Amino acid sequence: METLLLAVGATLVVALVLGELFERAGEPALLGEILAGLLLGPSVVGLVEYTGTFAVFGTIGAMLLFFDVGYEHLELAELLSVGPAAVSIALFGMALPAAAGLALGVVFALGPAETGFLALALSVTSIAVTARTLLGLGQLDTAVGHRIVGAAVVDDVVGLLGFALLLAAVGDGGRPGPLVALARMAAFFGAVLLARPAVGRLSALLARSRQPGADVLAILGVVFLAGFGAEAAGLDVTLGALVVGLLAGEDDRFSRLEVREGIVGISYGVFVPLFFAGVGARVDLGVLATPDALLAGVVVLGLGTKFLGGLVGSLLAGGSADDSVVVGVGMLPKTGVELAILTTALAEGFVTGRLFSALVALVLVSVLVTPSLLQAAVERAPATG
Repeated sequence: METLLLAVGATLVVALVLGELFERAGEPALLGEILAGLLLGPSVVGLVEYTGTFAVFGTIGAMLLFFDVGYEHLELAELLSVGPAAVSIALFGMALPAAAGLALGVVFALGPAETGFLALALSVTSIAVTARTLLGLGQLDTAVGHRIVGAAVVDDVVGLLGFALLLAAVGDGGRPGPLVALARMAAFFGAVLLARPAVGRLSALLARSRQPGADVLAILGVVFLAGFGAEAAGLDVTLGALVVGLLAGEDDRFSRLEVREGIVGISYGVFVPLFFAGVGARVDLGVLATPDALLAGVVVLGLGTKFLGGLVGSLLAGGSADDSVVVGVGMLPKTGVELAILTTALAEGFVTGRLFSALVALVLVSVLVTPSLLQAAVERAPATG
């Protein structure tokens, strides 16, 4: 327990100091939180490891971040209205990186399974870094912000379904088949549709409660249950939290109550910084120590094709050139889903340590460059605001 308290306390203090320095330098404070985890993690000091209770805190932080994104900064109707654009961005943003992964597999003579996992890992996106950066810039509740979030949700669903299909194809038959995986995802979204009318009834019931903080208690309970449901369906836990935020934000009473006030302090004061510090703690700087052509190809093509795919998808959906640049940059980061795919593939022996290291390097670079690039792209596109 003493070690955990020391790790959490040191992480929060270092994240605060570094975040302040980055803000004063004109960069997002998010970089300070990631750098705090990197410095305190196994690569440097060795105090923080993203395992056990610390990892649980980080997962809670990710869920609370996405609840807040859905509740305070997005509207379900507006998010659904960008559906065709989001699909366009997601599909182009996945197709081009996947093609690059297949090409790298041929050039470096990788096996079929390794090539498949490489293509899949290059194609997926993590929205957490982008959402936090756009939130700090006040650009999340804009047309461009809605497009990025919508595309990332589609990206996650398609990517995780692809992961299930790939595991079923190369595994030993002990995993659920593709039809089972698809049925679980369909069941989750079906449950969301059925639960939508229940939000108003829950709100009316809580209005009669005499217990202080009943609304926050109930909503957080539903957030965790939805996270469980999403994970059981083979999706990311943050998607469940995002859905609850969107549904709660639709209810007039919950909106008037400003439920966020009971959640935001502890979220952004403790759990969210621990999540992003955990991203930094999972980075192995030793990966970058030895020059490797595969590593360079994965990083350069992974970032380049992901940006180009988002850019082209946004342009084809009617986005302006400047806004499409913001979308392209916003689709760059890779953290949670990607690391889960990579870790599983490595543990099952489907990828080698060399490819795993190259993909981890891509995660590291994408996380470190996206906040600054996204801020520059937003400032270059005044119409975004």
